[in-house]
Amino acid sequence: MGLLITNQISTDACVTSEAYVNIQSIKITKGQNISVSTNIYASLADKLENPENTVISRSVYGTISFSPIGSPNELEDVAIYELAYFKLKEALISSGLTVEDSF
Repeated sequence: MGLLITNQISTDACVTSEAYVNIQSIKITKGQNISVSTNIYASLADKLENPENTVISRSVYGTISFSPIGSPNELEDVAIYELAYFKLKEALISSGLTVEDSF
């Protein structure tokens, strides 16, 4: 699962309008905060060709953090992976990017 950014963005390797972003890791702290680190690729094809071929872009967050709303026990009932993608997509859209789900 990943996200496709259809805006034209600059990366350290190229300019692309098909950047692909997926989650590298999810960290949950004692205080119930969630931190999500991402991988950014120039395209899904680049990711499939070589998963180590990541790029850097100032337009795309490398890490986002958030706190789920509700009681601490509510986190146990949430599909963390799906929540993390939802929050990542929400953050990218709020920064002005056009984002599509990609599987």
